[in-house]
Amino acid sequence: MLEPERPGSDPRRTTPDRNGRQDRTPDRTEGDRRFNRVGNNAGVLEPDPQRRDPGRPGFNPGDRTGRDRNTDRIDSTDRSTGGLRRDDNRGNPGFDRQGRDDSSLSPNRNRARDIFTRSNEGRRYENGLTLRNGVRVYHNNLRAYFRNDYCYYPYYSPTYDYGYVHYSPYSVYYGVCPPYIYRRHTYYRPPTVIYIEIPIYSGNYWRGYRNTYYDDYYLDRDYARDRQVDQAVREIEEAFRYSDIERLVYVTDPRTRIAIFRKGRYDYSLDANDYLDITRDFMRSIDTLEFDIYRVRRVSSSVYVASAKHVYRDSGSRRRTVYLSIALERPYGRWIISQVDTSPEYIQD
Repeated sequence: MLEPERPGSDPRRTTPDRNGRQDRTPDRTEGDRRFNRVGNNAGVLEPDPQRRDPGRPGFNPGDRTGRDRNTDRIDSTDRSTGGLRRDDNRGNPGFDRQGRDDSSLSPNRNRARDIFTRSNEGRRYENGLTLRNGVRVYHNNLRAYFRNDYCYYPYYSPTYDYGYVHYSPYSVYYGVCPPYIYRRHTYYRPPTVIYIEIPIYSGNYWRGYRNTYYDDYYLDRDYARDRQVDQAVREIEEAFRYSDIERLVYVTDPRTRIAIFRKGRYDYSLDANDYLDITRDFMRSIDTLEFDIYRVRRVSSSVYVASAKHVYRDSGSRRRTVYLSIALERPYGRWIISQVDTSPEYIQD
């Protein structure tokens, strides 16, 4: 016969197991959450060790591989992102807890993605994009660029060898990342139409872009605002501003190679996966001071071109500026990067 509970007794009663030990129903603690706030810096989020270590009590295995099934990356109901989850704005930089825009909030409010950018972990997304695991760097010419002696893109060349290497997409950033990549892992497929803006140089100094017929989307108020264009621009801006590689995943697609330009000239094309890995290496090394997209031009109903100014501190602590021109196209129902040009404010001999 069961004994009725006494008033004030703990409803989570213990029951003996086969060995006579007392088992108790576990409480739901903060460890059940995906991330916990740790340390004295409330703006830093760290993965809960119970969910990462299968050997610890309370580990939620998710599936047989020990990976958490609730990764919060994929949402098949959001077709505007091509099968990628568009994270809600709660907790993101510039938003409050209810997802309302508040530009006064600190960009360091949620740094979980930033932590991933600088980790040596890889990641695979439902649309086919893959970020590689970190690989060890051994050559001394390359180790100077990477903290902890590892990188994500494995095809950097330690030296220049004409005919075998290309300049990397971020070679105009002096002293930030390796300037050469092996040519055999690139493609020479010049785009049919060049959308990026062509820079003008007077001597070694950048003087702006050539006048084009494009409509200035941000300044012309006659245009109805396209929320998806605005969102894509915001993803790019915050990705480079806060070194958040996952924001670029939303504006790239494995079916579209990215055409790489240097100072207005086409060099080669990269698979989207390779472009992301190189960019992730770049974000680990760059010391960004400012990144602003100051103009977006409308080429057609399916093409926009964003112009950005990136101010950074080089390896010698000098303040430098690079201008980027980024073409966005919509071949699969969402806006993705198709062409990228980088032009330094000053060409260093």
